[in-house]
Amino acid sequence: MTSPLTGDRATAFRLMTRLFIRRLIDNDLISPHADRHDSLALAYAVVLSLGVFVTFFLSIPYLAALVQLPGQAALSALSDRFLFVAASISISALAALVTWDALALEAREADILGPLPIAPRTIARAKLTAAVVFGALQTLALNAVPSVLYPAFLTLNIRGARGLTILALMASHAVTVTMAGMFGFFGILAVRSTLALLVGERAFRRASSAVQSALVVSLVTALLMALAVRANDVHLWVGGSAGTPLAVRPVLWYLGVNETLAGHLVAETPIVLAPGDRALVPTGIALAIPPGFEAQVRPRSGLAINHGITVLNSPGTIDADYRGEVQIILVNLGRTSFTVERGARIAQLVITPTMQALFRETDNLDETTRGVRGFGSTGTASGERK
Repeated sequence: MTSPLTGDRATAFRLMTRLFIRRLIDNDLISPHADRHDSLALAYAVVLSLGVFVTFFLSIPYLAALVQLPGQAALSALSDRFLFVAASISISALAALVTWDALALEAREADILGPLPIAPRTIARAKLTAAVVFGALQTLALNAVPSVLYPAFLTLNIRGARGLTILALMASHAVTVTMAGMFGFFGILAVRSTLALLVGERAFRRASSAVQSALVVSLVTALLMALAVRANDVHLWVGGSAGTPLAVRPVLWYLGVNETLAGHLVAETPIVLAPGDRALVPTGIALAIPPGFEAQVRPRSGLAINHGITVLNSPGTIDADYRGEVQIILVNLGRTSFTVERGARIAQLVITPTMQALFRETDNLDETTRGVRGFGSTGTASGERK
């Protein structure tokens, strides 16, 4: 059975938390003289519009593609997700800086609330809880719309994408960017609290505005620099092929979380070829062919006769000095859609020797019985020859 004293402490905690949240919104996030509902609606409209614009801008390549291949989409989405995570961290941290003075329990608040019959520990817990709730709400407001729109746009032209896959992508995106935003918000809270503890409250109050301004400039600069990061740089950082700048590492942490949760969902989506479609299908292998040989990619007879699937440039040639991934140009000449599942055998490879020819320019060629007669000159009937 709960004692009356415990119930009173819980009630006081809820009331104090509600009070601090309202103070964060009314006095720090918006002007105390403005209408709260109108100001909040305007602020959320700005955030919503910005999120929709950025999401649509990043999604233009996916929306414009007639056929989007899963592997290519998963690779190009890395740089997009990098920007989403970086923006969530930076903007959430900027929101914390807007409420810089209200993030911790101030001496003025302690003087006002001190005479009340409420334990100081309860007041401190309520202040921290209010900061947590406020940070979570603004992070969710920032990332809610992009978390729904971006995965939907990304998979719009991937014919093999299933509904559950899209929902899983949305959930993973939302979890990742929300975690990143909370990291940015509470990173500022940690910086403020650490500085106040190290230099003392009086010295911190004198330096507070300068520290706040320096952090604002740093975060705005970081956000602008994130917009300039090239996709190739992100791929090198993720693959470990290049040194990772210290400022980029928090972004890569949460990018790694997203790839762990959902990176395979797009990459492993089957490729669906509609009748008349062609696609460059990756195989995941590379070859080191010795000089004097070449690899020829040829269709499989079973796929050709049963489904109308063939290699468009048959036989495709892989030169001896090529070291990139082997990719197959498939075309669907059948009357129904064909699904290329992961691990399916879609073509065959023949290694054959090559001859290197030397060309000599001449004005005359030797005579033959056929001469210059071209297409159709030999006829089609058995034994027929013109």
